[in-house]
Amino acid sequence: MSKITRKIKEVKNITQFNPILPVKLQVQSIYKGGLVSAEHNREDKSFMTNFFTYNGRFMTKIVRVGVTFPPDLLKDFDKLISRMGYENRSKAIQDAVRMFVSEKKWLHEEKGAQAGVLMLLYDHEVKGLGSALTDVQHHYAHIICSTMHIHLSERDCLEAIAIKGDAAEVRRLSDELSAKRGVKLLKTMLISM
Repeated sequence: MSKITRKIKEVKNITQFNPILPVKLQVQSIYKGGLVSAEHNREDKSFMTNFFTYNGRFMTKIVRVGVTFPPDLLKDFDKLISRMGYENRSKAIQDAVRMFVSEKKWLHEEKGAQAGVLMLLYDHEVKGLGSALTDVQHHYAHIICSTMHIHLSERDCLEAIAIKGDAAEVRRLSDELSAKRGVKLLKTMLISM
């Protein structure tokens, strides 16, 4: 019997045979640097075990962070994750962060000539944002082929920026644009040339 199997049985025995514990109980234990979470329900005799990992390795710990959301964004997020079948926000936020990290990591590891589009969604009511975005784009005029500006609503604008140039320059442009206050989203779509 493996050490992990013994640990699962140990957690299960704690929950299963103790009549003073609540009917439904969740126990978490650190094992080999990973979090083992076990949930036992005495009524329907179900038992569920999870191992929390990241990048194929057990996570060394779970860190709680506080995140602030505009109310409309949180409402949309909750509706979407409910439709997708997520049981809680934490898992959905972890998946979103993983996707963000994966995309940015890929962008930051690319080398050589790239061509593509930066899609930028921003709130044009944010003071000074329009001119700040224009200044950044003028600084990178040597890799920007074209831009298209679309008015989506009273406040929101979408800008498609066609680019062609060295990956390092594209990275810097993307980072500078996305860091501006009022930029809601920047999506990068690139191909290597």
